[in-house]
This record gives sequence, structure tokens and C-alpha cells, in this order.
Amino acid sequence: MADCAAGGASWSYGERMTTMSSDFHFLRPGIGVTKVIAEGNVIKHGRKVTVVNVSVTDQDGKELCAGLFSYMGIGVPVDIT
Repeated sequence: MADCAAGGASWSYGERMTTMSSDFHFLRPGIGVTKVIAEGNVIKHGRKVTVVNVSVTDQDGKELCAGLFSYMGIGVPVDIT
């Protein structure tokens, strides 16, 4: 789920990306959680590498997991039509 959120954020610049690395941390258990939300935000977009921060929260906004993902552009445009 977190990789999908990060990948989607990285593709927002119009180029397909492949995962280079990830650093992911489970912060608290999701006991009693009824809704899980993953949000990816690009924190650096360079010529070749894009870095995305991901936060996974529950229905109350409590952070369950967090991660940092690095992607490399593969030179293929994203077709969103």
C-alpha cells in the first residue's frame, strides 16, 4: 500500500519510475482500525531520482507507518488517458 502511494506520487511528473530503495517503519499496531489511508508526497524530484515520503494513518489521523522511497526514472512517459 505504501509503495503504491509512493509510486503514484513519483509518477505525477509524467515519467514511469522504478523503486531504487525504501526505508519503512511500523510505528504502532492497527488494532481496532476501520480505515487505513496512505499518502505519498514528493520531497525531491531531480533529473533521474525522485524521493517520496509516505505516511500511513488510521481513520483518526494517527500515524501507523512511515517510509521514505527513492525512485529512478526509466525514460518512459506515463499514459494517464
